[in-house]
Amino acid sequence: ISLELSEVFFNNCKERFKYNNKIKLYKANSKYDLLNIISPIRSQITFWLDSHWSGTPNVGCDPETICPILYELEQIKQHPIKTHTIMVDDIRLMDKIHFPVNLQEILEKIKEINPNYIIKYYDDWTAPNDILVAYIEK
Repeated sequence: ISLELSEVFFNNCKERFKYNNKIKLYKANSKYDLLNIISPIRSQITFWLDSHWSGTPNVGCDPETICPILYELEQIKQHPIKTHTIMVDDIRLMDKIHFPVNLQEILEKIKEINPNYIIKYYDDWTAPNDILVAYIEK
């Protein structure tokens, strides 16, 4: 399942996955629509949260939010399952300078979902420790 606010990216994904019936795409704003989309799911979900302004003009960013991570985490918190794996990309930008949120706020919101979350950081091609992963030890 993928939500895409940008008309351009949504259409690119539709074309890319048009023959893959396992991919469900939604033209949606994760700030408002995530809970409605995940509500019917009754199993653990792996979330890849990367819904922020990308620096590219005309890609459909929500200009009021720029980075909806706290809204997304609040909706995940409302889901009945509290053991999802949550990955947040571009964590280096969550510094109140690039985006109006900081790492501490994100960690606090994740711990509201489940205080037993283990937090680890992984490198990506852009920067070291740029992907936050929250998971529950099995």
